[in-house]
Amino acid sequence: MKQPLRMLAAFCAVTVAPGLLKAQVQMKVQPEHTQLVRYEAVNLFVSILNESPYPLTFGGENGARLSFFIERGLDTPADRINASPLIESVTIDAGRSRDILCDVSRWYDLGPVGNYGARAIVEWRGETYQSAQVRFDVVNGLPISNETRTMWSDTEFTREFNLCYLARGGSEHLFLSVDDRRAGINYGVFDLGRIVRLYPPVLRVGRDGSLSVLHQSGFGRYTLNTLRVSAEQVRFLDQNYIGEDGQPLVSGEVPETEGPAAEGATEAEEQDRSLFHWLFRKKPPDG
Repeated sequence: MKQPLRMLAAFCAVTVAPGLLKAQVQMKVQPEHTQLVRYEAVNLFVSILNESPYPLTFGGENGARLSFFIERGLDTPADRINASPLIESVTIDAGRSRDILCDVSRWYDLGPVGNYGARAIVEWRGETYQSAQVRFDVVNGLPISNETRTMWSDTEFTREFNLCYLARGGSEHLFLSVDDRRAGINYGVFDLGRIVRLYPPVLRVGRDGSLSVLHQSGFGRYTLNTLRVSAEQVRFLDQNYIGEDGQPLVSGEVPETEGPAAEGATEAEEQDRSLFHWLFRKKPPDG
């Protein structure tokens, strides 16, 4: 007889006085990459499990709040640079979970190079819940080339273009960073895909703001990325693969095998590659 009475009392506590039942929120954080090039978007995947009997709603005057505690090293908190909520109008039903992608570099200053630790924090119904800490590195990348060019669209402006590479996912990736050093502004970091460092990439910048980067990405395969630079922004336009004959490759023709990250080619090897001479030895036009 005592057991049914205990169950009835517990049921009444939930239905009659729900405020007496403490909410429970579990979280797990996973970085998209554990090593990132400086100014690259820092994406954290947050899995939130609502173990309470109530809907967990983010946003609104009395809704839950998601934030992060991020520190560089072990004792230097990253400044928050964006006061707007990380997520709004999101509801997780009782007993359910939801995965949320957050580009935390939009809310926190992660520009300085270093090792970072991050925890997700949820504030809800007077309680604070936090995840375990994850760590990631922000690095400069290994430099390949650096060029400064002056362009003209509506007005004249100067930009610095930096090419570097970084090992990621079992291969090396080429990155392009566009900066205004005098103003201290970065206009974007772009992952241009896999690179085979057999021949140096070619960067072409036109006075009109046209931008293209050509690099070898496998045996018999070259990757051509095109972008558009204006005084206000840099936009990624397209990515195409080119074969050794200089003709575009369709998806079924793109070689899957990557070449080795060679230190350099001999003169005889260079002479054997007509496409290399056409693409890499041809002097780019002056901006």
